[in-house]
Amino acid sequence: MNKIIFRNATSSDWDCIAQLLQEAELPLDGARDHLDHFVLAMKDESLIGCAGLEVYSKCGLLRSVAVSAGERGKGLGIQLVRQILDQAKAKQLGTIILLTETAPNFFPRARVGERVYRI
Repeated sequence: MNKIIFRNATSSDWDCIAQLLQEAELPLDGARDHLDHFVLAMKDESLIGCAGLEVYSKCGLLRSVAVSAGERGKGLGIQLVRQILDQAKAKQLGTIILLTETAPNFFPRARVGERVYRI
């Protein structure tokens, strides 16, 4: 089995990230502006997942969690979210916000938050 490597994104990763987000039908708007807070999952030097964080003072917005179709259902999305939450903790962000219309069932299953508010 090939090992999955997690690493921070760089500007040279944008084209691959954009393609993955489009395949997952997630918005690209604003993502590139926050690449310095994106975590990538790599397998054999290929991008198989990503997650991003927008940082606003002491608050963060979790965004752009995407996993390639062939890698879904293996817990990779949860691992990516945990990587982002570790970043948020290191940055001493007190609140992480998630807004989603595309994956409302994923995040409660991931058990990564303390409170879930549905609107």
